[in-house]
Amino acid sequence: MELKQLIIQLVASYLATVAAAINVNAPRNFIYWAGIPGLVSYAVYLFVLNLTNSFIATFIGSLIVSIMGQWMARKFKTVVNVFYIPAFFLYVPGVAIYETAEYFMENNLIAASQSFYQALVTALAIGLAVFVVDSAMDTYKYHLNKRSQIK
Repeated sequence: MELKQLIIQLVASYLATVAAAINVNAPRNFIYWAGIPGLVSYAVYLFVLNLTNSFIATFIGSLIVSIMGQWMARKFKTVVNVFYIPAFFLYVPGVAIYETAEYFMENNLIAASQSFYQALVTALAIGLAVFVVDSAMDTYKYHLNKRSQIK
């Protein structure tokens, strides 16, 4: 991928995330900040996608969204959904779901099942990444609380 195309994709990922933040009525003072996890995670996603498959790239990109979302929510003292939801718009398998419905309507069951599988795998990667980061944060908080009670 050439540099010009990469820059266009990264700018588009930031703008799409900001637009999603506006769409979900994120607080005004966080709208532009909400684009940062989308931009960074999509840059990592594109890099990993060149090395591996879409499942791993989506998982790693979603991990970045989850980590940055957790960090930014604590930094700005707001709910994590302000940063999670807009950034995950980049990874939601909307095209695969649309194609699944289209192939079913055309009675092309093989293509429909392949498209459905792709949508399912993408959704699994997103969910798994959120689960891993949230579980790690809960474990970290638990051990911090336990350590402070010992003192």
